[in-house]
Amino acid sequence: MIVLIFDLDDTLLMSNEYNNYNDIKFNTKLLNLLNQFNNHKFIYTNGTYGHAEKSIPKLLGNNIFKKIYARDTIPFMKPDYKSFNYINNNIFYNINNNINNYKNISYIFFDDNLDNIESAKHIGWTTIWIPHRNYENEVKKTNYEFVDYKYYDIYNALENLNNIIDNINNTINYIQSNYFKGYKKGYYFKKGINGLGYYIDNNN
Repeated sequence: MIVLIFDLDDTLLMSNEYNNYNDIKFNTKLLNLLNQFNNHKFIYTNGTYGHAEKSIPKLLGNNIFKKIYARDTIPFMKPDYKSFNYINNNIFYNINNNINNYKNISYIFFDDNLDNIESAKHIGWTTIWIPHRNYENEVKKTNYEFVDYKYYDIYNALENLNNIIDNINNTINYIQSNYFKGYKKGYYFKKGINGLGYYIDNNN
């Protein structure tokens, strides 16, 4: 299962394009792109919960996100690793509170801030960097090992998201290995269509 986690300001909502909430315009293009994906969607912001709750309906017409994580509702702020671990675990248990139990949950994280992206990669999330427009061009053009994908606006990121999801699913379904390295929960070892390695056991 793949979940989508979005920063709000300067990722979905370009904060330097408005001076007050009345300036926020309904964004049909963004809403349509987000609605293409049935994945659970979350907001993870260093802004306040009230800020997110007030701005999201203006931007998208209503709140399409399963939960808002904000600086006044969680114990730590980005880019603190403890903050990311908290979100990681909270989403996992939030989703698994229903009748389904997902062994493999992958997290795709969209953010404009490099420090946040680095922390997200540190705990194993797939990272999509939307470079903040205040970064120097040299910084924007640099390749960082903790950045999995880079797009200069959220529209391009979402337009390419199906390919990213396919790449993640292929990685989840098959882990390349030249020899048996011991039991991996949810996988079995064999030589299959992708070569030798661990293949997900769909019967478990």
